[in-house]
Amino acid sequence: MARVGVRAFAGALVALVVGLGASPAGASPAPWQTASPLAGVTVLNAGGYAQVSALSCPTTGACVGVGGYSVSKNVTEALVASESGGVWGRALALPGFAALNLGGQLGSALAVACPAAGACVAGGSYADAAGVAHAFVAVEADGVWGSAEEVPGMATLTTNALASALTSVSCSAPGACAAGGIVALSASDLEPWVAVEADGVWGSAEEVPGMAALDVGQQASVFSVSCASGGCAATGQYTDANGATQVFVASEDAGVWAPAIAVPGPSGNVTPGQPLPPSIACPSAGACSLAYDLKDPAGVEQAYVDAESGGVWPAATPVGGVDSAAVGAVVLALSCAAPGQCAAVGAYGDVQKNAQAMVIDEVAGTWGPAIELPASGPLNAGGGAVLQSVDCFGVGACAAGGVYTDATGFAQALIAGESGGVWGGAQELPGSAALNVGGDSDVSAVSCTGAGGCAAGGYFSDAAHRYQVLVDATAPLVAPAAPVVVLRGVGEHSVRLAISARDASAPASEVEYALDGGPWRRGRARSGLLVVTGLRPTTAYQVAVRLVDARGPGPSRTLRIRTR
Repeated sequence: MARVGVRAFAGALVALVVGLGASPAGASPAPWQTASPLAGVTVLNAGGYAQVSALSCPTTGACVGVGGYSVSKNVTEALVASESGGVWGRALALPGFAALNLGGQLGSALAVACPAAGACVAGGSYADAAGVAHAFVAVEADGVWGSAEEVPGMATLTTNALASALTSVSCSAPGACAAGGIVALSASDLEPWVAVEADGVWGSAEEVPGMAALDVGQQASVFSVSCASGGCAATGQYTDANGATQVFVASEDAGVWAPAIAVPGPSGNVTPGQPLPPSIACPSAGACSLAYDLKDPAGVEQAYVDAESGGVWPAATPVGGVDSAAVGAVVLALSCAAPGQCAAVGAYGDVQKNAQAMVIDEVAGTWGPAIELPASGPLNAGGGAVLQSVDCFGVGACAAGGVYTDATGFAQALIAGESGGVWGGAQELPGSAALNVGGDSDVSAVSCTGAGGCAAGGYFSDAAHRYQVLVDATAPLVAPAAPVVVLRGVGEHSVRLAISARDASAPASEVEYALDGGPWRRGRARSGLLVVTGLRPTTAYQVAVRLVDARGPGPSRTLRIRTR
């Protein structure tokens, strides 16, 4: 397992850029609790090298994380951990993985997708006794993990005991998932593969159709898969006849993959070194968004974004807005709350050749300019800030995680949130610095539910410089309490009600009312005063009032009134 941290990740990024389910709009996650070590890791992690690298949260307070730990200096294994009621349980060895992993090497590209609580799919790669990597998949059903197994059909693709790996998995519903990765068809031919799960049964892995016409250089892989009701999409890289790296997309419908197509737009060059993997997000079939990197003719890494409409991909456009023309920019993660409503995160190189955290928003199908994450500059005194994970749980409402380098040179866990389409200030993940005595920590993954409950996972370095798993979650989301309602005035056609929240620290709320058990209507409560109009004279009514915020609607308070 390769640890992805600021020493191995942000440092490499600096070298790269220098060498180069929707909730109401404006919803925001609850405050983060104090980060803690994941229980049970120290028992497993005898080699002192562990982290959570992927998360999925199907419901608030019920998440699953996957990662790795080291049994010894040369043996790494897979772990799985679950959150319930906002509390993380003990880390467990992934069932069946050690029996496969006779070579003792867990691959770094772990993935997990949970379309429902207790129903998840995880995957990555293991090493056989000869040290050859193989793609694996593990399925959780009814809260119980089955044994990890080689991806079905992979042995047929990898003749002569050649390597494979799973890099991404996504699900539209329990038992309806897709996965993709890379497979070696020969010593010099690396190709992308995909597989589909239908009704809980995985079909055999297959090469992405149409790649022979694109991948003349025989160096291709799937790096990202995204599924929505109605189909999936995959994206990856390939090498054209000129030796340049290009990006492709392929779509799936009813288990059948259409031939891959090249993403229109700028062409990569032949500068040695692969760009960072592309990311795809599909909130609905045929309406995906894409973010990726390519080296320009000068060999500088540049970030690009694209948005599909009606199944058609226009030419990708370069990310603008940050001062990266001379030193480059990279995008590392992408998430969409709805078609054309997305966010991408990464980093850019500033004029001092420091890495700075970067965010980009897509609004109504149009990508805006990139901006430096607000308030990240003062934190990032050491010049190594990177956002490497993002999840959007509502339109203009996202959470992102990564790393920054403080003035002492320590790598610290970074977290940020977006509300109402505006990114709030970067902050150190609460409690992480107290754990991070060894000076190397990050947030590798974040995941949120439609209600705005989020979880974070990564690692920290303890006093013995052993890497341990870091986890956190936002405070449990509880619907707002019933409001205080006081009758202030009655007319022939209206009533005036004074509305106030019982909890002054609760998020900003909207007021809804209902008459005589009818439908809920949004009210305009100015200075805490709600005026209900359109009533009949001398008529009795039951007026129910409730508060609605990012956590959802709360219980109502009912008054009986009679108009004049």
